Amino acid sequence: MLLEKLTKNQLDELENIMRPDISSQEGFLNKSEDLMFVYKIDKQVVNASEITFEQISDKLETLVGKVKRLSWLDNFDWDKIEKGYIVEGKFKISFVSYRGYQHCPFNEIKKCSEDFEHSDSDYTIINLKTKKLIFFSALHIHLIRYHHFFEGHTKYRLDPLKCIEALELEPLISYKPVYKTQYVWNLSFGTHRPKINSIEDYLDDISSETIKKLIEEVLNEGIYLKNTEKMKVILYKDKLLSFSTDVKVLIIEADGIKINISHGLQLFKKSQFKYVEI
Repeated sequence: MLLEKLTKNQLDELENIMRPDISSQEGFLNKSEDLMFVYKIDKQVVNASEITFEQISDKLETLVGKVKRLSWLDNFDWDKIEKGYIVEGKFKISFVSYRGYQHCPFNEIKKCSEDFEHSDSDYTIINLKTKKLIFFSALHIHLIRYHHFFEGHTKYRLDPLKCIEALELEPLISYKPVYKTQYVWNLSFGTHRPKINSIEDYLDDISSETIKKLIEEVLNEGIYLKNTEKMKVILYKDKLLSFSTDVKVLIIEADGIKINISHGLQLFKKSQFKYVEI
């Protein structure tokens, strides 16, 4: 959805939504900026550079994806994340994640693509060769690709020319990320009451019949990876059930993937995980 396709009323509404303390605390525009003016100036800069909006968003998506993959492989070691990872041999990338999400303001006018439509992380990229730096939200990947918007002069503005220079983008080159998939174990249900003595005692307290059915399926059909009085880990197809009365943290490896298990009753399900190839 580009601004040229919006009506005057829609533009006015969107401009208001983008002011500080409306859809976000910082705002996507400052208190007095004209949305269409900011948009047109940035579009002229991008067009003059002979770089496309797609190239910019693709490169950002690739670098964000690579640093997220590196941090995932390190089990999200926040000391390493804060210090930053070296990506592609010349970009030092660090990021900060928050509990809440920032959604695309265009979505309040007209439903837009769900691809990167919201973000909970801010990124800093330093080009180690040129020392040029950019700061942005992962939401910019979406804003640039689908709306050709870099934000106004607020904390989160991503200057298009500085971005192109810092990323060393060149015309007619594809920067699309290469995605791969793998299966991972994700926590589907968990309750932490270590003084309960059996799985059956937990089942009595579970209100969801669907969860009860899944747990009973694993209990009846599963293979015990560990079976003691105080600790049970049971595997069945794409489900893994753990029960512990006193173990605080246990790492179990199933299908070559390590799973962190804490006390209480936990049900894990295996699902596909998409990531950017490093």
